[in-house]
Amino acid sequence: MEKLNNWKYCKETTITHRLSITHKDCLIDINNLSKKNGAKKEVFKKEIEVLNLDCVEIKLAKNERRNRKKTMDFVVGLKRKNENKMLLIDFKLKAKNGKNIDGSNLKNKIKYSVSLIGNNPQIMKFYLLIYNKNYINEATQTIRRKMLNKPEIIIISINELKTILFN
Repeated sequence: MEKLNNWKYCKETTITHRLSITHKDCLIDINNLSKKNGAKKEVFKKEIEVLNLDCVEIKLAKNERRNRKKTMDFVVGLKRKNENKMLLIDFKLKAKNGKNIDGSNLKNKIKYSVSLIGNNPQIMKFYLLIYNKNYINEATQTIRRKMLNKPEIIIISINELKTILFN
């Protein structure tokens, strides 16, 4: 995946983000989060922590006495040379196919997640959806048709995610 060439997971960028500092208990092992969202087994190294945005939103909504808003599942910090960025990712491993994508709901999740995270460090201008490998082509076609690839969404498998960002 060309857009992520030379970008790798950065634990320091992830855990020093202002939301990670404010909501330390929302930093979670990626294996726990992936299993909660439909992964059959642990695929990642044990020391990989991600910021669970659903957890952050639950806390914010409770403190602000409002209904919860939908968020992407998590955000990770990435590093390339001296540059740091954040990447929004959503697991879709429980999906039974790649057709049932609600484009409006997804756009709203992305928009709110971006506003929640802020722009320090900058957020990547594309987003990842993690599907079962059997549904990647179908989901990619559905996203292109329903959303005209705006915002840019890249659909990959959990093993591709591991290879690209976490090896």
